[in-house]
Amino acid sequence: MKTILVLILIFTNCNNMIQGKLTINNSPLPNQEILFINAAARKILGNALTDTNGIFHLKGNFTVMDTSDVLFKIKENGLISVYHRTITDERDIDLNIESTAFFDVVLHIKSDVGYPKQLNVFVDPITIDDVPGNLAPYFNKQSNTVASSYFCRKPYAEKTVTLKLKKGVYNIGGEYILYDSPDQQENYIVKQAFLNDSNQPLEGDSNNGFKLFVNEGCSMEMILDKFVL
Repeated sequence: MKTILVLILIFTNCNNMIQGKLTINNSPLPNQEILFINAAARKILGNALTDTNGIFHLKGNFTVMDTSDVLFKIKENGLISVYHRTITDERDIDLNIESTAFFDVVLHIKSDVGYPKQLNVFVDPITIDDVPGNLAPYFNKQSNTVASSYFCRKPYAEKTVTLKLKKGVYNIGGEYILYDSPDQQENYIVKQAFLNDSNQPLEGDSNNGFKLFVNEGCSMEMILDKFVL
């Protein structure tokens, strides 16, 4: 009589989770988006938000042999930038950011036609120092099918706003538009921008923002105009 041995192997993939902690000056950075990317396949494998302790867990469809990229999107109290890590078989990724890596960029909001009660300032990174150029298309993405219009967009009531940006190139602009305003007198948009009180306008436009090269602390004048729908 023959004996048949049936061997059943059950594979449990316990390695498809990455965890880590995001801090600045060794203090937790909460509510920051972490994006996990397979750049070779041009797809996003997972994302997560840091919790109140700066801890995140990324779950995705990958194996320990994958070489992938992690983007840390920083949008916290005027700090706006992206950090990057390439990983192969790591499962614990801690990133501590030093605030000294950021430059002060002071925005002066100026107008001859009045001011809105707040200005929605938007910042879009184009290139970021130490982040590979092929990852720039993922700056505004949350998933393979979802993307935001701007990397960061926040309202400010002040006429002087200080941002802290990492070395790189950014599009910066602003607007305040009430689409249901009956006479459209409350609608404003940044029509021009200048660097460090110069007479030379920065390249760009009101819709996409004005291009600012950041490699040191600087100031930017943002000139408002009325916006008519």
